[in-house]
Amino acid sequence: MRPRPLAGLRWRVRSRLRGLLRLQASPLILYTAITGRRDDLQELAFLTPGCRHVCFTDDPALAAPHWEMATIAYQHRDPVRRARWCKILAHEHFPDATYSIWMDATYAPLCDLWHLIDPHLEGFEIAAFPHFERTCIYAEAEVVIRDRLDREGTVLAHVRRLREAGYPEGNGLHETGIVLRRHSSRTAEFNRFWWQLVESGSRRDQLRFDFALWKCGLKCNLIRPGVTCAPHLTGTVLQPYFRMRPHGPGTFAPPLDGSAEVVDERPPERIS
Repeated sequence: MRPRPLAGLRWRVRSRLRGLLRLQASPLILYTAITGRRDDLQELAFLTPGCRHVCFTDDPALAAPHWEMATIAYQHRDPVRRARWCKILAHEHFPDATYSIWMDATYAPLCDLWHLIDPHLEGFEIAAFPHFERTCIYAEAEVVIRDRLDREGTVLAHVRRLREAGYPEGNGLHETGIVLRRHSSRTAEFNRFWWQLVESGSRRDQLRFDFALWKCGLKCNLIRPGVTCAPHLTGTVLQPYFRMRPHGPGTFAPPLDGSAEVVDERPPERIS
C-alpha cells in the first residue's frame, strides 16, 4: 500500500503521532545479525523514536553506538544458518514487541521507521520488497544451483516438494533482506514453519519464504512497488527507507554435510 504523494504530509504527521503513542505499550524492534565476522555493523544515521536496535552476533568484541548486542543461542557450524535462526524467529526473540523489522547487516535505515511500518502493515502481517529480477521460486532455484549458492541435491529436493504440494509457478518472489512483521499468532505460525523449512533443508531462505506464506495462507504486502533491491549495485539507496552496501569479503560455502532431509511441510497448528 503506497501513500499518495499529495497526502504525504498528513500521512507523516499521523504516522509520527501513532508512533509516539505506541512507544511504551507497543515497541518496535529493528534487528540484524552478523555471524562469522563477515560484515561490519553499520552506523545508525537516523534513530526512530521508541525503536530498539538489536544485533545478534557471535563476535564478543562487536560493539557500535545505539546497538544492543545479543548472543546467538542456536548452535550450528554453518554461520549462515545461525544468522537465519536470528532472522526468522522474531516472535521468540522479542515476545513483547508489536512490530519488528529484520534488516540484513548490509543495510542502514534512512528514515523514521514508523513511516515504513504504518503504510505497509495496515491490513497485513508481513511486508517485504519484491525481488529485483525474478518473480518465481522455481526460477530462483535454478539460479541458486547455477551459482552454487547451496547444494544442488538439497535445492532439487525442495523443488520436488514444491511441485508435489501444488505450488504454482510465477507466484511471486520477495527479497528477504528487509522483512516487516506485525507480531501476532498468525505471524508466529508463519515464522515457525519458515524456520522448519530452512533448518531442515536449503539455507536459502528466499526459496522458502513465499512457499511458507502460501502454506500458511498469508499475503505479503510489497514495500514501495517498483523500488527494488539490486544487491549487485554498490551503494544502492532504496528511497526513502534504506541504504545498502555489498557484503564484506569472503563468502560462506554451503555446508558439506547433510543432503536434503525430508521435512513435514504441513503448517504447524495455529496458536489459540
